[in-house]
Amino acid sequence: MNRLRLIYSSIIGTQAALLFAVIVTIWAELAPPLKDWLKSLSGHHWTSKSYLTMLVYVVVFAYCYSVSGGVSGGKVKRAVYHLFWLGLVGSAVLVGFFIWHYLE
Repeated sequence: MNRLRLIYSSIIGTQAALLFAVIVTIWAELAPPLKDWLKSLSGHHWTSKSYLTMLVYVVVFAYCYSVSGGVSGGKVKRAVYHLFWLGLVGSAVLVGFFIWHYLE
């Protein structure tokens, strides 16, 4: 098992899961039928969103691990850098959205 490949795949899976969580959170707030559908899956929309986010991580991780060849340290470093900024931007988008949603 190649550790760099494993790390890289995990980072890419995390990026996809983070992006999915941000998009679904905002979408569910703007579209009550989506929120209702999420509630119907597990009893609460947060729980369903969490399960789906974990599923996105696992699927993207497995796919990335199976298709990525040689992964260099530089590639992992860039992926970490992108994950850091994606986390900051995703957090800012959610905070901004909920401030806007509250003031609306």
